[in-house]
Amino acid sequence: MSPRENPYASPVDALRAFLAYFWIDRSEQVALTQWKTYVQESSQQAVLLLEHLKAVVENPPTDLADILQRHGWVYLFHDDAPEPRPYSPAEYVEWLRQMTARLESIYHSEQR
Repeated sequence: MSPRENPYASPVDALRAFLAYFWIDRSEQVALTQWKTYVQESSQQAVLLLEHLKAVVENPPTDLADILQRHGWVYLFHDDAPEPRPYSPAEYVEWLRQMTARLESIYHSEQR
């Protein structure tokens, strides 16, 4: 596949594929380790995924939490109360923003 080929119809499609490949049934640490390996093996595709993830963060779908839950089994809760409290839609966006920044950091550290 050439660097210009884009196998995803939209940034949200890329997010779904990313979640299914990296997150389903994995801990955060395992997902990040798998991402590092992916960057080492497919850096051009990793750049494409990062671009799509950034696009989702900049223009998040209203059902982002549902997408994260359904396609990546990402259920986020605050554990600082007597009863766990689910993240708000804005907090899901912030989680994805922070995770995308971590993924990008791993990408850049592997390009040195």
